[in-house]
Amino acid sequence: MNSRKSATFSRSTSNADIDPTMMQHKPLVCCLAHQMVAKLAANVKVDDLINVGMIGLADALARFNAAQDVQFENFATTRIRGVMLDELILADEEIQRDRAIGRRSNCQGVELRCC
Repeated sequence: MNSRKSATFSRSTSNADIDPTMMQHKPLVCCLAHQMVAKLAANVKVDDLINVGMIGLADALARFNAAQDVQFENFATTRIRGVMLDELILADEEIQRDRAIGRRSNCQGVELRCC
């Protein structure tokens, strides 16, 4: 994504542009993000989890069916946590892959000998 597009996007979006239902449930996302980040390494940013959690909230709003006799907060909590965990897993897989590439490049030209 080029920086010009992202700057335009960030300038054009504000809390007033966000669906009121999203804003109503944003404290739930923030609470879940803070709970999760308290159990994780220091390099995980709470703002990143909140951003991903808002995507999960939007998905929960789109998928929620009131006829299923489930409270929205319970339904959304499960979806938001799931999206946050998915993001953490993807980030960890990228780190693992980068480490493996680094190990392979460090070992090139080294002959391994067996006893």
